[in-house]
Amino acid sequence: MKNILLVTVLLFVVNCSGGSSAASEEGLKNLKAPSAEFSLASPSYKNGGSVPEVYTCEGDHKSPPLKWFNAPKGTKSFALIFKDPDAPSGMWTHWVVYDIPATTTQSSEGSSPKGAKVGKNEMGATKYAAPCPPNGKHRYIFDLYALDVDSIKTDDTTRVGIEKSVKDHTLGKTSLEATFSK
Repeated sequence: MKNILLVTVLLFVVNCSGGSSAASEEGLKNLKAPSAEFSLASPSYKNGGSVPEVYTCEGDHKSPPLKWFNAPKGTKSFALIFKDPDAPSGMWTHWVVYDIPATTTQSSEGSSPKGAKVGKNEMGATKYAAPCPPNGKHRYIFDLYALDVDSIKTDDTTRVGIEKSVKDHTLGKTSLEATFSK
């Protein structure tokens, strides 16, 4: 009886903590395209839902697993920007990833997509910054751009610099949005 209780408690803790990386990898593997269009999805996020705590400042500060589908014909690379449009000071950038090879179709939990470069977030760091709103409910948006170039040519690797650089090279754009409040 104690063993059954222990297993039940352990399963509850793993599920409440967002699961393990192995579970996220399995989730990525089994994730299906939400539509026939260029789309972005996560086994952990639901578009329009809530950001799971494990991916916030109240959790493990790690990026969620992401997978994209049905890139437009001619895609040579991707750029990914994670932002908070509801920040008190205006748009707040949490993560900038660019020069993602066209052959890459996912980003594992807690890491940047393979072969990609990481730009500067709002704090000037080249890493994922977990959602941590100072007040109220904030929207958090992943924007994924399919590009017609292999590499972005810019010295400005902030969100603004990357958005300017992709403007004339975007074949398609898709987003994934969720909310979080502390």
